[in-house]
Amino acid sequence: MASIIPPLSFTPKNPQQNHDVFLSFRGEDTRYTFTSHLYAALTRLQIKTYMDNELERGDEISTSLLKAINHAKLSIIIFSKNYASSRWCLEELVKILECKKNDGQILVPIFYHVNPTHVRNQTGSYGVALAKHEKRRDMDNVQTWRLGLTEAANFSGWDCLGTRNESELVEQIAKDILQKLDSITSRGLERRINTYTQIAQQKLEKSLQTDNLADMEELITTLYQLAELKLEKASSLNDSSVWGDVMATHEHILQLKQEKWMRTHSANDLESELVEQIAMDMLQKLDSMTSRGLERRINTYTQIAQQKLEKSLRTGLADMEELITTLYQLAELKLEKASSLNDSSVWGDVMATHEHILQLKQEKWMRTHSANDLEYELVEQIAMDMLQKLDSMTSRGLERRINTYTQIAQQKLEKSLRTGLADMEELITTLYQLAELKLEKASSLNDSSVWGDVMATHEHILQLKQEKWMRTHSANDLESELVEQIAMDMLQKLDSMTSRGLERRINTYTQIAQQKLEKSLRTGNLADMEELITTLYQLAELKLEKASSLNDSSVWGDVMATHEHILQLKQDKWMRTHSANDLEDLKDARNHVLHIQREQFNRKMQFRLILLEIHQISMMNFYQS
Repeated sequence: MASIIPPLSFTPKNPQQNHDVFLSFRGEDTRYTFTSHLYAALTRLQIKTYMDNELERGDEISTSLLKAINHAKLSIIIFSKNYASSRWCLEELVKILECKKNDGQILVPIFYHVNPTHVRNQTGSYGVALAKHEKRRDMDNVQTWRLGLTEAANFSGWDCLGTRNESELVEQIAKDILQKLDSITSRGLERRINTYTQIAQQKLEKSLQTDNLADMEELITTLYQLAELKLEKASSLNDSSVWGDVMATHEHILQLKQEKWMRTHSANDLESELVEQIAMDMLQKLDSMTSRGLERRINTYTQIAQQKLEKSLRTGLADMEELITTLYQLAELKLEKASSLNDSSVWGDVMATHEHILQLKQEKWMRTHSANDLEYELVEQIAMDMLQKLDSMTSRGLERRINTYTQIAQQKLEKSLRTGLADMEELITTLYQLAELKLEKASSLNDSSVWGDVMATHEHILQLKQEKWMRTHSANDLESELVEQIAMDMLQKLDSMTSRGLERRINTYTQIAQQKLEKSLRTGNLADMEELITTLYQLAELKLEKASSLNDSSVWGDVMATHEHILQLKQDKWMRTHSANDLEDLKDARNHVLHIQREQFNRKMQFRLILLEIHQISMMNFYQS
């Protein structure tokens, strides 16, 4: 006979915690009967439920179960005959009661073929189970479990001891759980909104089919109810983004009322339309008082400006002034946003709008040569200057100027590559200005990571000056190159004083070592191998400096690895030459590795001694207390 139990989509072992209900049950009693039927009923009502599919192993409850209980809004405990014989179930019970006390979690007990008094007073199978736990000398836990069982059994729940139809009972329990969840979550409100949205859709389709005024009135009534629910959602969530949805519903109502009045010319319909218009005005005023309303107005004016721009491109000067007016209104709104949010990132958007206005005014003046248009252009230029001054006072302004000069430098570089020496000097000047801005950023942020960017810009300048001198052999260019070299040396000294500079040098020597290793493997030349060994020694020194400056024993392993690489190369070299000098170098390298190993061992021992002293002090304090 085929199984009548619906296939279960059990919760995975490590679930994403996105459920609302947690099921606590004794697997051997109800997993494939009552619990599975309840899980299926809850799932049909789209209630996300956690039902553990793991069989119990050992005495300790898994941390994933504890997390699942903690996340749930409601827990169902299915008290069955052998529930109390499981330590897991009893620990779940304790955790659920803890969540109820601390987080207000809802607890729903179900007494499945057990008498509630047996659970409350720990008699019957529950008394036998707890007596067995006591024999295991688990007295503290048993006392906690007894109190928990008594407390949970006193909550209002469901009794499955009688002769009630189990399938009907499961459906009733599932609907009760749904109502309880709806009362504490926005899910209930969301569900009603979805229901009324579907009803409104059906009534709209009916109204379109029948073209009947009575059906239109029903649709309007439903839309009013829907708007009320959306307004409740906006208020309960304190979310201004929902206002747009409320307003859209009222706009739909207004549209229907206008259409109705057009067909009836009734005084009542006209009055109703006016009332709706007043409601719309009030909503718009409320909307304008929120950041969402401000954002909406910005989006609206942006769309209007886009439409006027397209129209202006088609018609010419006639509509350009309207576009400029709209852009001014848009700039005002963006400025209000920048002020209300106290967000310097919005300044760029304000400036971009004013730049657009300035561009349009310049274009208009070029076509009219009117004194008024020239005056307007100058006023706009002054406004732009003021905005730029405000922008320059913020870190955002500094970042913008860096980006601007970076783009200018890129353009001049491309031009210089095409034209040659003529534009190289301009590129160098721009790079100096860019380096100054980056240096200002490094100083204002007190961030050593920016030094590398400053140095990279100066390296680019030095490279260009060297190239220029190679082509001109001018004394001035040579002097300029030497000055830049001195500036580079100063920057490198500053860079070397920071941990960032040390890290950069380590990275540089690591790359050089990698290149020399690849070259040595290609050529098989002993000279290249010697160069690689020299570079590795320099790299090891830098890593040793890092280990000492950071006082970090974890870096010693990296130092050791580099010296072991050197030792391996020297062994390889001696195997190929059998030179007495190479043998001596090999011995020195081995002694150096042993020295590093001893140093690493000493540091570990010092660390262990410190830990031992800390432990002894802690023990002394413990005994004294």
